[in-house]
Amino acid sequence: MHQNQVDLSKCTFLSLDEWINIDPSDPGSCLSMLKKDCFVPLGIGENQVEFFDVSVSDLQKECDRINALIESRGGLDIMLVGVGTNGHIGMNEPGTSFKSYAHISELAEETKSVGQKYFQKNTSLSLGITLGLKHLREAKLPIVMANGNKKAAIIAKGLQGIATEEIPLSVVHLIPQAHVMLDKEAAELIQELRIEN
Repeated sequence: MHQNQVDLSKCTFLSLDEWINIDPSDPGSCLSMLKKDCFVPLGIGENQVEFFDVSVSDLQKECDRINALIESRGGLDIMLVGVGTNGHIGMNEPGTSFKSYAHISELAEETKSVGQKYFQKNTSLSLGITLGLKHLREAKLPIVMANGNKKAAIIAKGLQGIATEEIPLSVVHLIPQAHVMLDKEAAELIQELRIEN
């Protein structure tokens, strides 16, 4: 291996979330997008990837399986998440408990609408399955990223206020080891940050 190269061959990757009732082979599925944009370009083998199997009949059991998998590996080393325009992280919609592990989520109308951009035709979206906000709180290196001015209002609201389950992003106030990475547009409305410990 050359200097400045990273060896990912011994890493396991876990998909953050998935649409329920969408075939994982659909180009709009979360797994398909991860494969196309991340796993294939990085040469990540299929044996290195874990994901929610939404084809199973018992989705709660699938949540339990993923929770047990994470626990058996000693927790998440790195958890990288984005932020939705309503402040959601993964499919943890406003109102989700900060103590949640993997769970089934009823999608907010905003998420259903914005989610259409991933599909080639109008697609019915109602439920998702996702890692929880407690996973983010317990990750050794939790990273929250956002870009673009469409996210600026919710970023400012979530980072300048206090931790409230009505804005999932605000959970970062409860995570001393959290890193928040924003571009200028996403950060443009931030006036002052209040950090809780």
